[in-house]
Amino acid sequence: MKKQELEFKFNGETDWEKMGCLNELSRIKEIRRIAREVKKSDRSILRYIIEQNIEYSAELELTPQHYRLALLCLFKIMEIEDTVLFYKAKFEADFDTGFEACPEMIVGKEKDQTIKYLHERKHNEIIEYLEELDYSVLSSYEEFCLKADKYIEQTLKNIETQNLKVD
Repeated sequence: MKKQELEFKFNGETDWEKMGCLNELSRIKEIRRIAREVKKSDRSILRYIIEQNIEYSAELELTPQHYRLALLCLFKIMEIEDTVLFYKAKFEADFDTGFEACPEMIVGKEKDQTIKYLHERKHNEIIEYLEELDYSVLSSYEEFCLKADKYIEQTLKNIETQNLKVD
């Protein structure tokens, strides 16, 4: 799917219940396609959808389950620089959108490597956040990926059961 089909395009509605994105169905369809089999080649599309969601979170009507799917899919194939995007997803979007980003996503694959990366790029605010976390209650990258797989599988089944197909 082309990026222009996934771009946020405000529908012009001012009524809260009608506000949204003209490309919402394309965005949902693409997230579902990716969630069925997450590939490294989908990373840039996932990043784009998440970036758009952060930027337009007040207007977007992308359901939390689809946004969470996009975040979890990116987490499974993440590169260390995605840590910054996960942080933005948690703290620079509206509350409901930010709620979907888990601390494990910001920690990334390996805490020490992530902190080193962030120090090199002077992301002090993110480093402070990571230093305040209670790591005893967080899952490891591998454990979180297993949880993500289960969530993705269950969410896709629920969508089919509820007949929420858009593709």
